[in-house]
Amino acid sequence: MEPQIGALSLTVIAMTIVFVVLLGLALIITLMKWLSVQKHNEEVKTPEISLDAASAPKNTDTGVAPEVVAAITVALAVYLDRGADQLFVSAIHRLAPSESWAAAGRLENISSSSLVRRSF
Repeated sequence: MEPQIGALSLTVIAMTIVFVVLLGLALIITLMKWLSVQKHNEEVKTPEISLDAASAPKNTDTGVAPEVVAAITVALAVYLDRGADQLFVSAIHRLAPSESWAAAGRLENISSSSLVRRSF
């Protein structure tokens, strides 16, 4: 009867050691992830992008206000991690309500090769 109790206690001790090591590894991974996020937050500060409506291109023929063009340009600059002076919005087209989803999909497929997306 003694060898069975020894084997059972050895199994419990071994499983306890395995779970303690796994818990330690999980804590180390969580700590490393937290430190990398903290380091990334210190390195990356929100860039001050100032683009007023006066410097935006005048697209009055499409019915889009210059303020909207400026807002779209700033949103693209933030999304692409570039300065607003490095971007040039060449055209903004307003879509009809019936074709908006299909046309948006086509435009995304066509223009996705020219946009560089931010990687996280």
